[in-house]
Order: sequence, then structure tokens, then C-alpha cells
Amino acid sequence: MFLPILEASRIDRGQALVGQTVRVWTTGNQLYTYQITRVRRHQKSLAWAFELPPDSLVLQTSEDSYRTGTKVMVQARQVGLPVVAARAEARPPARPRVCGR
Repeated sequence: MFLPILEASRIDRGQALVGQTVRVWTTGNQLYTYQITRVRRHQKSLAWAFELPPDSLVLQTSEDSYRTGTKVMVQARQVGLPVVAARAEARPPARPRVCGR
């Protein structure tokens, strides 16, 4: 799901991601908007994230296929207040995919 983050992080340390928008819909039909402020590559710990303001968002994906391997972590800050989203927008139908090896 976050493969685009991993791929973008490999070019110029992910600087093209900084400033991009992330939208998060909740099951309560709320839409939160975030702006990426930092890309952290080769992370082994999430400890720094606990010092972020409460309206922050961190997305992470593995850099390799090992559970104990390093991660790419994208840090973002909330932009504005959440808004009410249409139920269909907040809860789209599932589109499962079979992933091959």
C-alpha cells in the first residue's frame, strides 16, 4: 500500500514528498488533511514520534522484506480542522488484490 512512499524516498532522500497532502478518512465520516513535513529513511525506532504534537501523523513502510529491518517514516502535520465527509467517500468498497511473490 505504501510502495509509492518507499520508491519516492529513494530519490533525493524523499524530498519530493515534502509538502504533499495526505488525506485520512475515519469510520465516523471525518476527513483529516495533513501535509508531509519530513521523510525519515533507515529508521530502526519510532521513539522520536512520541515527541510530536498530538495532531501529527506518521506513516511507515519497510525498506526490506524483514520484520526487523529498517523503515521509511513520513512525518506530517494536520492542516486545518477535520470536515464531515460523505459516507461513500469515507467508506469505499473494498478492492482486494492478490499480491504475488
